[in-house]
Amino acid sequence: GTCLSAAAAGGAAAFLTNPLDLVKLRLQVQSRGEGLMEGRTAYQYPSFMAGLRHIWATEGIRGAYRGAAARVWFQAPSTALTMATMESFKQWYLGH
Repeated sequence: GTCLSAAAAGGAAAFLTNPLDLVKLRLQVQSRGEGLMEGRTAYQYPSFMAGLRHIWATEGIRGAYRGAAARVWFQAPSTALTMATMESFKQWYLGH
């Protein structure tokens, strides 16, 4: 019960928030254009919202959800483990 529900909630949350995580990641790794390797793109987002608008305008929904499967596969079991552990400790604590 708890594990399945937590995995579903974690996976759904990871999928739905993927565009936000993608912008955050690109902001973290964006380059000022110095020392770029040939053929590499330097993302230049002045703000979070500018990055989100740029992704939607240039890459569309497919671009916004790029990497979503990997996030879901990571987040679903992680959330299930976290919630199962928390529930176990809660039951143990309430029993003492």
